[in-house]
Amino acid sequence: MGILDRLRAAVDTSRYTDFAFAQENAAAYAIRDFDCDNLMELLLITVTQNADNTYTLVLDIYKLTAGEIKQADSRAFEKVLQSGTEMQVVLLKQAGRELIYFAERNSLLSTTLRGQALTFTEDGFVSLKLDDNAKDPKPLLLASADVFGNVTLEDYSGLDASGEEAPADTRDAASSILLILITLIQSILQGNG
Repeated sequence: MGILDRLRAAVDTSRYTDFAFAQENAAAYAIRDFDCDNLMELLLITVTQNADNTYTLVLDIYKLTAGEIKQADSRAFEKVLQSGTEMQVVLLKQAGRELIYFAERNSLLSTTLRGQALTFTEDGFVSLKLDDNAKDPKPLLLASADVFGNVTLEDYSGLDASGEEAPADTRDAASSILLILITLIQSILQGNG
């Protein structure tokens, strides 16, 4: 990845972070080049309570398209966090790709109820088989429901599970400066070309 790609990735990361912190029901997020195109994507994880007191886990992928952050694909897991269960969302690396792994277990019997490994390509989410070569696990979200139905969310991505906006900081200014630098470098390179 060249210097322009690195600068662009830094700008995109800042924009994605601001977007993630502003989303209601957001529980965790990750910013990676999931589809190996040298551009960053945003994985946003939300957990919502339904009218019947069940919960739904949603994995959304967003991409910057024509300067706007747009949803590229979505995958929902219904009826998660039933009484006495726990679930996790973890990032892994497998065969050079970023992998998203969701698993739900019975917390009392320690048995896996369901699990799915996903990667993101230009065609959207694709299911993969998780193999023994998967490495570098990074937990994003751990959640559990006790036998009384009380749900606890543990965010490991740095996003407050309440979905509240991040405190004001200098990310916008940094993004503007990086964008100016990219434009200047591109102008210089085109002038030398």
